[in-house]
Amino acid sequence: MLLEDGSKFILEWTVVTKKNQVTIYLSDEVRDRVKAIAEQERRSFSFVVEELLIKGLEALETQDQGRK
Repeated sequence: MLLEDGSKFILEWTVVTKKNQVTIYLSDEVRDRVKAIAEQERRSFSFVVEELLIKGLEALETQDQGRK
């Protein structure tokens, strides 16, 4: 991209995330349900699995806080 004075403007943006690879075994039913969500939302299978895990963990934390 050129600025008004003709000089170049370069924007460099690097996002680095660290993720750990894990193996999980899902029943056919669960796999099919996750796959359906991924297709409906146009997301990757692993993205949907991660989102579901996060939501589940948050729900457990909320439930635990309600017991205190």
